[in-house]
Amino acid sequence: KVGANLGAADDLFPGGPIPVSETNEVGLPGVTETDGDGKGSEPRSLAPKIDEAADGALHGHRAGNRTTSRRGGFGVDFKSLGITQSRAQYNSEERMIYVNLDHPQIAAAKGLAPVEDPIFKRLAYEVAFAEYAVALAQELARRDEYVDITDPIVDIRDTLNRVATKAAYLYKA
Repeated sequence: KVGANLGAADDLFPGGPIPVSETNEVGLPGVTETDGDGKGSEPRSLAPKIDEAADGALHGHRAGNRTTSRRGGFGVDFKSLGITQSRAQYNSEERMIYVNLDHPQIAAAKGLAPVEDPIFKRLAYEVAFAEYAVALAQELARRDEYVDITDPIVDIRDTLNRVATKAAYLYKA
C-alpha cells in the first residue's frame, strides 16, 4: 500500500498560509493493492482536493513551496525536539515527519559531522522509514480503512519492507 501521489508544483495541500476550500471529497488518489512493484490497481482517497479561495476557512500550501522532498504524501525534515522525545514525530496537520536531532541515538550518529555524513544519513533514513510506516497506518486508521485490529500491524510491516526495498540503493557505497 502506498501514500498519496503528489502532483504539479502549483497543486495545493493542507497546512500553510494560503486560504483554501475543499472542492472535491474524493481527494488525492492513492492505491489499495500492489503487486510488489509499488503500482496500485485501485485508487483510494487520502485527502480531499482543495483549491485556493479568498474567503477559504481552511489553509493550504503549494507543493513547490516546501524545501523538503515530498514523496509518498509526507515530507521529512530535521528538528530539535528535546532529548526525552521520540526519534521522530509525525505532524498530521502538516503531513511532515520530523527527525529529532536531540534524541541520544541520532545525536551520537551525527556527532560533529554535517547531516550529509553517510553514517548519520543511514540512521536518519531508517528512522524516517519507520515513522512513515506508522504515520501512514495512522492516517488510514483515521479514515476508518481498517476492519481488523491487526490490519495496521500488517500495513506497517509491508510499508517498511516496501520502502526499505526501494531505498536499498541509498546504502551502496
